[in-house]
Amino acid sequence: SGILLGIESGIPDDVKEAFNTTGTTHIIVISGSNFAILAAIFLFLGHKLLGQRWGTLCAILFIVLYAMLVGGDPPVLRAAIMGVFSIFALLLQRQGVALNTLALAILLMTAAQPSQLHDVGFQLSALATLGLVLFVDPLTGFTERLLVRYFGLSESQRTRLLPLLSDALLMTLAAQFITTPLIVGKFGRFSVVSLLTNLLILPVQGWLLTSGGIATLIGIFWQPL
Repeated sequence: SGILLGIESGIPDDVKEAFNTTGTTHIIVISGSNFAILAAIFLFLGHKLLGQRWGTLCAILFIVLYAMLVGGDPPVLRAAIMGVFSIFALLLQRQGVALNTLALAILLMTAAQPSQLHDVGFQLSALATLGLVLFVDPLTGFTERLLVRYFGLSESQRTRLLPLLSDALLMTLAAQFITTPLIVGKFGRFSVVSLLTNLLILPVQGWLLTSGGIATLIGIFWQPL
């Protein structure tokens, strides 16, 4: 429920504290990864069933509906706005620029509600996304050079390994690099195992989100399934 809908009410306090201790609370908070996975699914199905134009418009509609379903927390709104504009760029056959899309989302949100600037959830969401935008590509290039220099991996081996490292490790490193000062300052905690725990969790998060969504949809028609 936390991964799919951001519902934390059924999570015991000791489990919540375990998420805090291991630096994995972002797993049970609706964020950009949720919208990225769902947008890819909606676009794929929409294009197959309705064609490119109408399929893209339906994908935008479903992203908005999902954002309404899981609530209007700042991370949800930020991810939804970025998702909608990124899909809209595909419809217009324009190249999306993540930094510009992030800036637009922040501008719209703070224009509508300036007090969000002081919301810790908004700050963490914006900073984590900024870290991904700024640092994932340089970290990926640096890692690729290390793999060539010290391990002698071929291009095909690097092609298979780098996406896994990026999803499971480099994205975590990029986000934590820029959010750690805020987390330490606001909450007075720092997890020394977060890189390891995220390395174990993130590769299966997408599968959990997808399978959970399918199970939920099927369960609407027949609960035992």
